[in-house]
Amino acid sequence: MGLGDGQKATDMRRRERFLDAASIAVLLAVLVGWILLALYLTRAGT
Repeated sequence: MGLGDGQKATDMRRRERFLDAASIAVLLAVLVGWILLALYLTRAGT
């Protein structure tokens, strides 16, 4: 009844928060990868 619905809502909220953290981590990884690539290319170009 009400208790199960509340549990399902908290599970959904927890899953959303995990997805947000995962997407942020992926964005950071991509950003760091691009920065490292740019540094490598500029260093190789000189």
